[in-house]
Parts: sequence; C-alpha cells; structure tokens
Amino acid sequence: MKNYKFLKHHIVFEYLDSDSTLSLNPLVIGYERCESTKGVIGPLTRTRYVFQYVFKGKGTLTVANKTYKIGKDTLFFLPVENVSYAPNKSDPWEYLWIEFTGLHASNLLKTAKLSAQNPIFRPKDPDEFFGVFADMIEDCVTNKQRKYYQYACAASLMKIFYFIIKQQNEGASTAKGKEENKILPIVQYIEAHYFENDLSLKKISEKFFFSPPYLSRIFKKVMNISPSKYIIELRIKKAQEMLQSNCFKISTIAYACGYSSPYYFSLEFKRAVGISPSKYQPVAIE
Repeated sequence: MKNYKFLKHHIVFEYLDSDSTLSLNPLVIGYERCESTKGVIGPLTRTRYVFQYVFKGKGTLTVANKTYKIGKDTLFFLPVENVSYAPNKSDPWEYLWIEFTGLHASNLLKTAKLSAQNPIFRPKDPDEFFGVFADMIEDCVTNKQRKYYQYACAASLMKIFYFIIKQQNEGASTAKGKEENKILPIVQYIEAHYFENDLSLKKISEKFFFSPPYLSRIFKKVMNISPSKYIIELRIKKAQEMLQSNCFKISTIAYACGYSSPYYFSLEFKRAVGISPSKYQPVAIE
C-alpha cells in the first residue's frame, strides 16, 4: 500500500462542487477510521447514493431489513432509503466513501448489479480497486487547487463502476451482449431527448427501425424496466434535481422535463415520489 497522507487522520472528507449537468455527479468523498465507541448510523433516508469500501476491520450493514456482515476488502452500496450500518466493536472498520447522484447513476447501478437486494461487492483485485479510491481522496487532500476537482472524481467514480461492472458481468451470454449493444444507443437517445414532450415508444421505435413490441421486450429484458417507465423515471429524477436547487418555478421544471402541462407533471411526480412538487423537500444527509 502506498504511503497515503490521509491515512494519518481519523477522518477526512471533502464536499465537491456540484455540477448537475454531469451524468454521474460525485458530491462528497472521504475516509474514516472508526472508533470502537462509534454506534449504529441510521436508519437513514438520503437524496444520493453512496459507495463505502472497507479495507480494514469489520462491521454490519442493514438494508431493507436484511443484515450483512461486512469484512475487509468489501464495497457496500447504500441505496437512498432504509439503511443503517455500524462498525464492529472489537475490530472497527476503516473505509473510503463517495456519495453521488446523476441521471446515469441508476442505470450504472443496474448494470453493476448493485441494489437494495444485492448491496455487496468484493473485488478480485482489492489492491487495484483500493488504489482508484485512495488516489482520488489523496489528490483532493494534498492538492490545494481543488477547483473543478469534481470532474476528476467523476472520472474515478466511473472507473470504480468499470471494475464492478466488468467483474459482475463476467460470463454473460453472447446473446444478451448483442441485445445490450442494441439497447445502449436507445438509452443514450432517451437521455438526450427526455425533455421532448412527444418522446414515445412509437417515436423511438421508428427512429431505430424496430417494431414497438420488439423494442419494448428487449429493452425490458436488458434494463429490467419498460421504455415508458424509464422515460418517466428519468424525467422525475431530473425534476428532483431542479427542485433541489430552489431556482425554478414548477411550470419551468415541468416543461424542461418533457411535460406538456404543469398539472400533468404534478400528478406524475406525486404518483412517483409520493408528494407534490410544491411540497418536495430533499432530506439533508447525516
């Protein structure tokens, strides 16, 4: 292991400049060497996702009422709801973490096969995996000129996803790989055109020369969600980001996210989130 300066501290963290235009947007990075006296954190509800990589010690993670024992060289994923975790009293863990959002985050997590039902990842090469995390934090701690550093962190986070996705999908069938190759440009098209209020399964099918039933079937097979629901989720997530900024009127957000009327936007937002846009308030992270 390299002689990282941040390891001399008990805790180091950095709030990054946020850039909502990034498809994968890192918000906070950090390191903590937990004390044996540290208790349970949570249960928490967050407005962002979190990766925590334990490289020493032990602890427990509880997600969706299921508890996991976490040991050395283990990454665990924290979804946004119903999460708690705690270091072991006799051998408390040391971990690195990164918090992130972004329009591509949920799709990357699906491809990485990380979810509330499957929150654990153990890299085959823990030293290399640790190095990507640690170099990112070390650079931030030692570099006094940290302006625009969120872009370097976004690149590191994408590399972390690369390691996870590559390992998690080893041995995937050739047939599924061909279907994924068909779907990738469609996903990219949706993410580039979600703000158009006439975006539909029919329009996308015509654009890519597929029949709507065939496109819907292979899209759902690869993405585990229908194209229509994917568009809705994408629009709602973008709306949440805009609402969090407190800079836009509800009508402006509605039109910017592809809705033909603020009324219909409010109905769909409440159906998806549980509350109306006017009452939506992001929960601050602990």
